Amino acid sequence: MMILDAKKQFIRTGRLNRKIIRDEIALSWYRCRLNNVNHEKNLFDEKNTSLKREKYDIETLKNLLMLLNREIWNLFIINPDGDVILRVTYDAIFESIHNLLEQNIGTNAGAIALKTLKDESVHHEEHYLSLMTVYDSYAIPLKYEEEIIAYLVIFTEVPINAYEMKALKSQMMNVTKHNMSMQAGKQATSLEMSHFIMLPKAQEDMLERQLDNMVRIGLPIYVYGPKGSGKSNLAWYIALTRYKDMVFLDIEKIPSIMRKEVIKKALSQNETVVIDNIHALEVEQIMMLTVYTEEKIIQKNEEKHSNCKCLNIILTSVYKPREMRENRMLNERFSTRMCHQVINTTDFKDHRFDQIDLERLLQRYRYDFSDGFKSMMLKLSNGKQIDEIVTIIENSVVDAIKGKTITAEDIVVNTHDTYQTLAEVEQQYILNIYEKMEHNMTLTSEILGIGRSTLYRKLKSYHIDTNQ
Repeated sequence: MMILDAKKQFIRTGRLNRKIIRDEIALSWYRCRLNNVNHEKNLFDEKNTSLKREKYDIETLKNLLMLLNREIWNLFIINPDGDVILRVTYDAIFESIHNLLEQNIGTNAGAIALKTLKDESVHHEEHYLSLMTVYDSYAIPLKYEEEIIAYLVIFTEVPINAYEMKALKSQMMNVTKHNMSMQAGKQATSLEMSHFIMLPKAQEDMLERQLDNMVRIGLPIYVYGPKGSGKSNLAWYIALTRYKDMVFLDIEKIPSIMRKEVIKKALSQNETVVIDNIHALEVEQIMMLTVYTEEKIIQKNEEKHSNCKCLNIILTSVYKPREMRENRMLNERFSTRMCHQVINTTDFKDHRFDQIDLERLLQRYRYDFSDGFKSMMLKLSNGKQIDEIVTIIENSVVDAIKGKTITAEDIVVNTHDTYQTLAEVEQQYILNIYEKMEHNMTLTSEILGIGRSTLYRKLKSYHIDTNQ
């Protein structure tokens, strides 16, 4: 409140009490005043006048943003002139910002770091613009061979604590080395990603680099995507190729009354725990994981050993981190602890499919494919997901083993979409809600907007034993 009162007095009278304001913040406020920056300024009117420099490795910086991407952080990479090079933003207020100097956006950590050449932070009450007083900002110089090539600037409503900042800086130190040796830390293994999840080669290489950097940090890895997107297979791949002593828990297959004890036992006896379908957990069970992760971070930084054996946690869900908070009524600790490192499997699904990708895909099957078959598969792959191509190939191999001759016409017919009847769609929807509500008929009927007796009759027609 002292800082807030000092800012209000400065805006109103121009008089500033430097005793309670850091020198750099005070200088930044004065600069804003001298440049006639209105503290009620609307940032959406800003125009992009910046010129991008080509001194930095743009691919390295893109990988850094992908690695740090979280739904509660608005990320900027700026050059030494304050111009925005790259961004990942989740709040619309930041979409029009192209320069982080005071005359454009008011007091912020990025503008101060440009002058001090070191790490800076500006808390929400210290910002000069009223529009920005809900965000804390952080700036970290990105160096190569002791020269600052750019700055990472973060705006977030959830403050970053000292432990997270230490992990973040360690993360960046590895990523921003110009000639990174991404494969150096990978364990020697015969397992290949294509055995678990099939992606185009460029997408696979990008995901491998992201995983290498995530593993170095040691925080939980949160993998999400729709059903059938390969999130569970990717979790298996991470655990088998990066870690050891692993246990895999599919929450949806564990009775709800046993889930808490099963997780506790897994954490105490295994170095790596993969928890599949975390959205099926109760809020209290998720919070138990959140608190454990928080304590592990603290103990790891203090060079102490955790009471639990677990050092690595991999989570999967059909929900985005933000959707988990909204649907499970979780507080921000879940996002800042459990969702620090996020992979969206759909980000790596690409429609582009070339001859090299097809050859890599066909190598998974011990079968001699004809040139005509390969040519037809390339034609069919235009505009299709790789998962669809995999299904076509597997069906063809099965038919071939049975002695059926596969022609191009058969492949085209087999790729036609199948449609469900209205009754089938209704049944699937009702059963999904019924499962999510853990077989609670009252809650299910309220969500569906039908009577409890109507729901009972429908479930009975589906041969579902309600036990009620």
